[in-house]
Amino acid sequence: MSIAFFRYLTLIVAAATLSSPGLALARSDTAEGGEAASPLANWRVGPVVGKDGDFAYCIAESRFDNGHSLVIARSRQGELNIGLGLPSAHLPKGAAWPVSVVVDDSFSRDRQAVAADPDMLVIANGNDTALFEALAHGSTLAIRGPKDTLTFRLTNTNKALPDLKACVDQARAGRAATPLGSITASSLQLPPLLKQLLAEAGFKKIGLKAATTAPRGLGPADYVWTVNGVTAGMAESRNGRSQGLTNLSDTAIERLRDRCARTFRVTEGASVNLPGGTIRVADAECVESAGAPTYIAFLFELGRAGTFRSFFFEAATSAAAARDRDAVAGVLKQLESH
Repeated sequence: MSIAFFRYLTLIVAAATLSSPGLALARSDTAEGGEAASPLANWRVGPVVGKDGDFAYCIAESRFDNGHSLVIARSRQGELNIGLGLPSAHLPKGAAWPVSVVVDDSFSRDRQAVAADPDMLVIANGNDTALFEALAHGSTLAIRGPKDTLTFRLTNTNKALPDLKACVDQARAGRAATPLGSITASSLQLPPLLKQLLAEAGFKKIGLKAATTAPRGLGPADYVWTVNGVTAGMAESRNGRSQGLTNLSDTAIERLRDRCARTFRVTEGASVNLPGGTIRVADAECVESAGAPTYIAFLFELGRAGTFRSFFFEAATSAAAARDRDAVAGVLKQLESH
């Protein structure tokens, strides 16, 4: 399976650092000896199609309570890849580092982690049936680099990985399920509070999209939708109080930089403290290596309980992006004022 396929995935995780000559996977409390990160939701399992519309591979993806995301991918030939996103790491494309893939401290494979993108590492494992079974039935997965370790709880992989294998088997038999990137709106639902927030902001005829379709540099989002030509999304994480709204929002903005090869301009607003939490906005102009500029309006909210919510609104004009962002921000300010 080519690592290039992973560029269709959008993995957003907490900030990481790169120091020569070794790779620092992350600064987190999942370092060796620390507590393993737990998934925030059930694994998403489904096929991914390439730009030509043909089946590429199937993935099982989940986001964890330390902000990291993990992707386990299986090709038509049964090859196993593990993807780990590291936004703002600015990894040199094609660079490789030795890592150990360890399940339950008893099953281990020595591999190479390759920077498929500046914010993504891919660990290729070939047709390793034993590792696949260990991931399906194990309790923890540790990715041990030269300097750090990231550890994840393998909650419900005994269901997710058989589903992943079935996904590939269906594709090989010509019966592939609906791709993650084109799930129908009828199969998606917004949580009641977010649905109410968007309704009070005046949005109608919301077109729901699969979370994996978040534009590169703006995911992974928990929910993605379109309204009047604006693509928007929201991601939520916990335990944000220790980092603070400024650091959290700066990290989210910074990971867009790698996408914007020609132009990257940002205007950041000051934090607004309200009784129920703190809100901050930012506006960015992004021009990739070719093409017209794209405008992204950000909205960040850190609640008093430590819940961090990040909204993005991407459009062809700055006015359209800011219009939808400001509509949501106005409702949030009312809610946080009580």
